[in-house]
Amino acid sequence: MKKSILSVLLVLVMLLALAAPMTLSAAAVELPARPAAPTSTSKAYVAFTTPSELADLPHVKNFGDASWSLENGGTIIVTQKALYSFKNSDESNTVDGTRGTVLVTAKDGDTNYINLETDTKETGIILGNNNFQEANWDKVDYLLLAGDVILDNVVLFNRAHKNNGETMDEPNHVRALAGSKVVIGSGVQFAHRQGNVNGVDLDLPNMALDTEAGSVVFIDALGFSKYTGSGILVINKDLVGQVTAETFEFFDGAVVDESGNLLFGKEPAPAEETKPAETKAPETKAPETKAPETKAPETKAPETKAATGTEATGTKPAEQPADNRGVPAYVWVIVGVVAVAAIACAAILTSKKKKK
Repeated sequence: MKKSILSVLLVLVMLLALAAPMTLSAAAVELPARPAAPTSTSKAYVAFTTPSELADLPHVKNFGDASWSLENGGTIIVTQKALYSFKNSDESNTVDGTRGTVLVTAKDGDTNYINLETDTKETGIILGNNNFQEANWDKVDYLLLAGDVILDNVVLFNRAHKNNGETMDEPNHVRALAGSKVVIGSGVQFAHRQGNVNGVDLDLPNMALDTEAGSVVFIDALGFSKYTGSGILVINKDLVGQVTAETFEFFDGAVVDESGNLLFGKEPAPAEETKPAETKAPETKAPETKAPETKAPETKAPETKAATGTEATGTKPAEQPADNRGVPAYVWVIVGVVAVAAIACAAILTSKKKKK
């Protein structure tokens, strides 16, 4: 009899071992559609100082103004240095693709504005405009991306250093806001300030990428000095073999391949519906006119008091429905296995009694 019971227990262990992979295997992360190239042909040109040879093109100084000139998305073309800074408003530092996909590039048709040949004449680049003075050494500049945004054929340039030549604690960042879908295209280049500053040889890192929860960033080019935040990074199939857990040591989100299979990090929780950060167009006010004020004769209704001494303070929130998501499938597997084992044991015991 002992041998029979041991046999049943062995079968039980084997069944549990077979059931375990079913309960532990992670499903692929469901990914949204990757942003496609803008359908709008609208263009905006951005530069800190408009090059004299491009004076006939209407330029703006920041990404916020450039975005708002594109009503249904379009292309922002960086012809010189495009700056963002902690000194500016969030709206000025935001590439807003919430009304249609926005492509940020240094290419305009056959013209490519990228030039990194000299340290003082860099063009076609995006960079944080740090104030190098000591009072601002702890400040970090963030380029904010909202909605559907593609960066391609442009240079992300880090020059975050102190005026004594030392590297700042944090490089400048690109940040994908909650709800955004961003593509870091294969044509993106990474660069940083090099050379001697006040007698100190610079060795700066590249820019960093930060992702808010609820954002998805499709990575077709590697080169950020670090990845932070808790969004989802989708690694291009040609780059999967070039990344390791160390690449994402500061990242708290999920790193997946193009099929949504988890490579590093943790499987994200089901996404809540998030609204992209709202950016506002410059506000204009119409002149205010006032009609002559007339007063109706005041009449007072007889005062009545409520029977109770309590005052209404609004409507009562609707009650939350009870949680009836049901018992997880793996619990039913385990219960079923145990039930089969119990029935088998009972059958064996009954058989033994009959033999006696």
